[in-house]
Amino acid sequence: YQIHACDNILERMEQMLSSFQADLGSISSEIQSLQEQSMSMNVQLKNRQSVRSEISQFVDDIFVTDSLVRVICDVPASEQQFVEQLHELDHKINFLKEQSFRDAMSVNDVRDILDKLKIKAVTK
Repeated sequence: YQIHACDNILERMEQMLSSFQADLGSISSEIQSLQEQSMSMNVQLKNRQSVRSEISQFVDDIFVTDSLVRVICDVPASEQQFVEQLHELDHKINFLKEQSFRDAMSVNDVRDILDKLKIKAVTK
């Protein structure tokens, strides 16, 4: 009788261990899947950060500030502030030329204002 009882206990333990092994295999697959998703999300994040950085720099280079317009239009050419903004205007004009060769659509949005500022600065 005791041998039969031990066999039953051992059989139940074997079933439990088999079930546990199957669960561990399933968990392992889930962990691997999560690791792959994590790596994919990491790549996406790095790509977004890279694009964000490039877009941010592009916007900074092409954006015409109110102070640039005000200084070029209102401040005498002999003032240091005018000279500094003149350098900024020159940078933006050169950047605009570079982007024209790359067919950047945003160039058309600022070309007119930069041309007018250039004319205003030259006439001073």
